[in-house]
Amino acid sequence: AERVFERALPVMPLAARFVDDPGRPDPANAAGIIEAIDRAVDDCLGGRAAAVVTCPIAKKPLYDAGFRFPGHTEYLAHLATLHTGAQTMPVMMLAGPELRTVPVTIHIALREVPEALTTDLIVATARITAADLEYRFGVAKPRLAVAGLNPHAGEGGAMGAEDERII
Repeated sequence: AERVFERALPVMPLAARFVDDPGRPDPANAAGIIEAIDRAVDDCLGGRAAAVVTCPIAKKPLYDAGFRFPGHTEYLAHLATLHTGAQTMPVMMLAGPELRTVPVTIHIALREVPEALTTDLIVATARITAADLEYRFGVAKPRLAVAGLNPHAGEGGAMGAEDERII
């Protein structure tokens, strides 16, 4: 399969066997899901692939099987830290032809966002995003817009103070 990377996207074999029941995530598949992510990362780090592209994964079966990361974004950061020895800050980007969106917080409940959101986190996320837009996407001078947390960015405090205090 590795020989066809230049002209196609091959299906890479995995040791895991999956329970095939579409629409019903199964904890029995957790090991295979992790194996697929590990294999993709190993292929990138080994120079056999240039990027890891993942689809959404059902996290409940992973949690039921003992997976200790909120999502695979954080798991990828963990693998990068193991590889480099340096602490990493994961940034998740949803990219389309005209718009790239980066949430500042990832894999937390909406009710937890105001407490988790800090000016430092926003700035760090923006810096990583700008650097990667330039380096990885070839955007010469990235322009970033930061959305408000509350309706109308808090409307001067009438709809929440987080926008003025943090953002």
